[in-house]
Amino acid sequence: MDELRRIRKERGLSQQRLAELAKVDKVTIVHIENGKVSPKVETLGKLAGALEIELADLFPKAQAPLPDLEEARRSPAFADAMIALSELWMAQASDPEFAARKVGGLINAALDLGDVVSGRVVDLWNALPPAEQRKVIEILRKTNDVAKRGLERLQEEEDAAEFKRRREKIRERTRQIRQWSASA
Repeated sequence: MDELRRIRKERGLSQQRLAELAKVDKVTIVHIENGKVSPKVETLGKLAGALEIELADLFPKAQAPLPDLEEARRSPAFADAMIALSELWMAQASDPEFAARKVGGLINAALDLGDVVSGRVVDLWNALPPAEQRKVIEILRKTNDVAKRGLERLQEEEDAAEFKRRREKIRERTRQIRQWSASA
């Protein structure tokens, strides 16, 4: 219990001295402070009495912060995985043996991944460190390249309206990449 250790130290007490005042074994205090045991309410009551505090003072007033999942999503490993995935998609889109009907799915997946990445960072772009900005740009470029390469393969196989819709989305993404690259 961090609070027990903090309060004990604030009072200038050693673990041994607190043990004597609370009439508990020193090992009990060591184990409680190190989180090795869950103390009984009776023991906590003795410790609180010896420290001249309320029992509730031994428990933090605020909840511990939850893990920062955004930090995990911004980790280099996560960005590198998205880049590797884009590179795999590029190899598949470029492989003439890869079924043309699957290339449309690669295009959509690449565009969707780019949408997710750009959608997450658009509001906080200026707050991102330069290294993170470069990773975002690299992901967007690679997903855009996959979509372009796939579109090249499908140009003759798709109907004109669908081809134009996808081409416009790629052009829009290319403009966004250029704009962000200029400010990075």
